[in-house]
Amino acid sequence: MHLARGMPSPLVQQGICGPVQSSPVQPALPVVDLDQHLRSGQPSTFEIWVVRHGETAENTTRTIAGQNGSKLTPLGHNQAELVAKRLQGVKFAAIYISDLARTKQTADPIIRKAIPGTLAFTDTRLREKAAGRLEGHPISQIEVCRRQSGLTFRHFRPPGGENWEDVAARSRSFMREMIERHVGSMRMEGGNRSQQERGTGQRRILVISHGGFISEFLSGAIGVHVANNARNCSVYVLGINRRHSHAFPEFHLRVANDTRHLAALEKAAVPRAAVAAATVDASSAASSHKAVREEATTEINYCDEPGAKPPSMHRVFEQDESEARPARTAQHFRTRDSRGR
Repeated sequence: MHLARGMPSPLVQQGICGPVQSSPVQPALPVVDLDQHLRSGQPSTFEIWVVRHGETAENTTRTIAGQNGSKLTPLGHNQAELVAKRLQGVKFAAIYISDLARTKQTADPIIRKAIPGTLAFTDTRLREKAAGRLEGHPISQIEVCRRQSGLTFRHFRPPGGENWEDVAARSRSFMREMIERHVGSMRMEGGNRSQQERGTGQRRILVISHGGFISEFLSGAIGVHVANNARNCSVYVLGINRRHSHAFPEFHLRVANDTRHLAALEKAAVPRAAVAAATVDASSAASSHKAVREEATTEINYCDEPGAKPPSMHRVFEQDESEARPARTAQHFRTRDSRGR
C-alpha cells in the first residue's frame, strides 16, 4: 500500500479544516507494519497512533451499531488484551478514547498497561457515525434508505443520525485541538522536557475509536481516501514530517491496519458457534475487566493540565471526592464515566 506524499493535505489547504480532495499522486511513502516502524529509527516529530475497538456482536452479524451501547464479545476482550500487550512500554503523552462502551472496554487493558503518569480522556468527537433509527438494523438497510432519499452515500443522513460530512467535521475539530495541544506545546516546553525527549523531538498520542471515524480522520489528514475497513484492534500510525511548520503540518500514514499482534488468535480461531456458546459471556467478561481496572487505577497518576478542556472531553480518571485536590499535584484517581458518576 502506498499513499501520496509531498502535497499539503486538505487540513493545510483549508486551515486544518478542509474536506478530502482529489490531488495528483506524488512520490509515495511505503506503509510498513508497526514493528518495522519502531525499528526504523526515523520517528516523526509528532505521531498519532490509532486503534479500533475489539469485536462486538454487531460486527459478527453485520448489524449497524452506530452510537449504541454495544459491548465487546469474549473474542473482543482477548483482542483488546493483545493490542494492549503490543503497546505496552510505548510512551504516549495522552490517550484519547471514544466514550462509547466498546471503545472504553478496549481501552481498559491498554490503560492498565500504560506507563504510569499517562493521561487518559474520553471524547465524544471520537464516536462512530450516528445511524439514528437505523441502529440495530442490517447494514444493507443503509443503501435501501439512501436510494429512497435520492442523496449521495456521503450526504445521506438517516433520521436522527449523521452523514459522513458530520463525522468529518468532528474529526477535523479533534485534529485541530491535538495540533494546538501537542504540536504547539512541543515548541514551548523547551527545558521542561527530559533529555531523551529533547534529543528525539518526538511525541505520541493514542486514539481509540471506531472504523468509520478512523477512515474520516486519516483521510482528512493525508488528503487521500483511506477505506473504512479497519480490523478490530488494528493499529494505525499517522506522523508529521520532521520538517513541518507548526501552522502547516504535513501528515503521512506510516502504519496501516496492522494486526500482527492478533496472529495467535487467528491461528487458534474456533467456529463462531463455539464462541457464542462460551460460558463466559461479554457482560461477565466486562465486569471482570472493570474490577481489575478499578484495582489497578492506583498505578496510573493524573496531573492537571493548564487551560480548560472542551465540554466534549472528559477525564477517564477523576479524584475521589474524599480526597483533597492540591493544585497541579499528581494524585491517584478512580474511574468514572463521562458524566462524572
